Amino acid sequence: MRTPFYLVSLPALLVLIMSGCESHLASDKGSSHLGTETPVIDRREFANAEYIFIRNIKTPMPEAKTLCESMKMSLVHINSETENEFLREYAFSKPRAKLIDGDQFWIGASDQAHEGMFIWIDDNTIMWPKQSNGYTNWGHTQKGSQPNNFFKNNEDEDCVVLRNRGKNKGLWYDIGCTQRMAFIICEKTK
Repeated sequence: MRTPFYLVSLPALLVLIMSGCESHLASDKGSSHLGTETPVIDRREFANAEYIFIRNIKTPMPEAKTLCESMKMSLVHINSETENEFLREYAFSKPRAKLIDGDQFWIGASDQAHEGMFIWIDDNTIMWPKQSNGYTNWGHTQKGSQPNNFFKNNEDEDCVVLRNRGKNKGLWYDIGCTQRMAFIICEKTK
């Protein structure tokens, strides 16, 4: 009998994913944690880092962070335009990703600790307001530049995603941390 994902703890999910047993996870469309397909793991190396792209898993940012940490990794910390372009190209390439327009990957930045000051959560370096030596790639909407904390939905937009939407592919947007994104990028520097 297959165990529905929503009955599997994050550590158990990690064991299943890392052991290549994704097929043991149920593809329950009614689950609030699972996309329409079985979770998919892709590992890639770029420059001096290893990346794990996790797809088809609906999870809020705190759980995404925990999942990365349980693999001795962190949510991705993007340091350069070159790295951002690599992530954008790989994460949003089709048919590998099987993404729909608008899908978003959690990345490792947040302003939860101090509203309006985004930091990279792996090392607490300030990434916005833009530092003179830091890389950012914020998007733009009809409501202005990101981060904008626009859609409150009873919570601040304290977390950051790499977006796949129209000509905004690869740009960053702030969203609520409890929203369930289907995609995560974890990183480990070598």
